[in-house]
Formats: sequence, structure tokens, C-alpha cells
Amino acid sequence: MEKIIGILGGSGQIGKRCIDILKQKNYSILATYNQNYVPDDKNCRYMKLEVSDIDALREFIKKCDIILNCAGASFINGENIARIASDFGVPYIDPSGESFLEDRLEDIKNKNLFILSAGYFPGLTGLMLKYVAEHFEVPLMIEGFNISNEVPSYSAIEDFILTNLSGFGKSLSSYIDGEVINNNCYKIEEYKNKKYKMYNYLTNEILRVAKKYNLKQANWYNCSFSSEILSKMQMIVQKMQQNIYIDNKKDIDEILNYFKKEVGIGKTYSYLNICGRGRINGRTSSVEISIDSSSSSEMSAIVLGYTAMSILENTFKNGIYYAMDIIKIDRIIQDIDSLNINYSINEKFEGENYYESEL
Repeated sequence: MEKIIGILGGSGQIGKRCIDILKQKNYSILATYNQNYVPDDKNCRYMKLEVSDIDALREFIKKCDIILNCAGASFINGENIARIASDFGVPYIDPSGESFLEDRLEDIKNKNLFILSAGYFPGLTGLMLKYVAEHFEVPLMIEGFNISNEVPSYSAIEDFILTNLSGFGKSLSSYIDGEVINNNCYKIEEYKNKKYKMYNYLTNEILRVAKKYNLKQANWYNCSFSSEILSKMQMIVQKMQQNIYIDNKKDIDEILNYFKKEVGIGKTYSYLNICGRGRINGRTSSVEISIDSSSSSEMSAIVLGYTAMSILENTFKNGIYYAMDIIKIDRIIQDIDSLNINYSINEKFEGENYYESEL
């Protein structure tokens, strides 16, 4: 019997891209939209659904063999959707959820399959970090950064603020010799003829990789927001920390307008770069992997889609996983010609001024 992939938020930026990827692989899809009608398409049926309608949500989930949550901020609806999926034994995949869902789902973690951090960042970053760490016989250090020049969606901003509130990582920090230390150093990276100032931000994702592979050092760098965006985000966080419930729509709309002014009318892009150093056959080597796309939503959709395929094709014990536990980036690279992303991998040994391999 054919498997049905359920996609909540199928008309959104990530959801619609995920549908396109899965349709190429001839999977059957049942997707939802919230307001604007979307007609059925080849291998994909649509239905109108508001995720706050619990009865309708339960009816939708029990028709599916796997659920991908692309419907707004995971911090707000992720736990509820995941618990309903667990009631029906339907694997649940979330592009976010790392810092909060793991704790919230602790009591049911052995009753279903939950995959978190299956988006762009965290998600694709985790696959890249794992690739770099496993490239070496003895990995020593990893550092990475992301650059984005695009206007995020309303729900992406909301999810970013709420996720950081729950502990997405630690700002101005890095990992050295088994300890998290304060590090307010910054670096300047140039990409597409534009310079970006970046500060250390130790994400939970890279910290987990550092501990798993016993790294000597790990750094992650994020671009600094403009003062207007940062102050607005901090204001929302402070109000929520004080348990002041307000409708954040006006503030988030203002943040969106700031992003629109910064991005302008030029081409949009998102870029990830991760490099590492370690030993192979006793020699010190370095490797660098970079991936870019015109949209971070495209990269999120790829990770979501390929994670879903892997779940349907393989058997996993119930529990809470991350996308990097389920798939390797090699699986995505195999299909690179049909995906809207670019990538490169470079390796060199110390003392040599050429790359041994470049893909």
C-alpha cells in the first residue's frame, strides 16, 4: 500500500518547495493550506485546515504515514502536533524544535518517532558539520558561519525569537578543550562583494557535534543584525520573559520592514560554510564544504524531504532524533543536479598549496 506523506502548511515557503521535491520522487502527498485555495496536483491532494482545530488536525494526521510540520512557528504548535502524531503512531518531522521540543516530548519519546532540526539552520548545518567531523580519522576543530540576504517569513521571525528564548545557543561563546568559554571576538567574511561582520554564537547543534566527536575546538559565527532589528527582537523577548502577553504582530511586521529595507531589490541568497581540521594517516588535513541557494526555504525543504524519504525507506526505533542522525549529506549530493542548490567540497594537506579534491 502506498505511503502518504502529510505536509502541514503545504502552501507556505518551505511546504510548497518540499512538495515539489517529493513529487519528483513520485511520493503521494496530502497537504494543507490555511487561507488561499490550492487545487490538487499530480501526486498531491490539498485540504483547508487550521492547525488550531484539534479535531480536524487529528483527522488529517491519522490519514498519513508521516507528518512534516511546515505550519508556522514550531515553538507555538510543534508540541501539540507531535503529541497527536504520537497518538496515531505517525512519525513527526520538524524543521525546528531543537531547543524546546526535546524537553517537552520527554514523557512520550519512546512511543513514537520524532525528528527535530530538519531544516536549514539547524538541520542542513548539522549534516555539514557531521560530514566534516567524519572526514577525518581524528577530527580536531570545526568552525562555520552562515550568511543570508533575504527577507524571512513572518513565522520564521516568530520562531527565531521564541526558539532563542528557549535556548538555541549561547552568544559570544565558543568551545575549547571540553569547555564553553566566553569569546567576544568577531571575524569579517566577504561574500558576493559584500563584507559581513560576524560574532561567535555557539549553537546547541555544533556543541553536540563537538562533544560527540571529541573536538578540541568549535566555533560558529552569525552575522550581526542591524540595531533596529536587534532592539525589536530584544524587546519582544524581554516582554515574554516578564510574562507580559501581547500580540507581537505589530513588532514582527516592523522587523519584516527593516529586513526589506536591508535586502533591497537585489538577488536573495543564503550561504553556509563549514571547515575543519584533523588528521588522516598521521597527516594534518583540512576540509571545507560550502552550500548556497537563492533561498533558505529551499534548503530547509530539501532536508525535510530527504529526511522523510529516509524514514519511509528504513526502520528506526522510537525516540527523538535530529536530521543528522537520519540522513547523510551524501544522499542529497547524489541528486544535486535536480535541486536548486550549489555546493563545493575542498580538501588539502598541510604543507601543500593545492587541493587534492574539489567537487
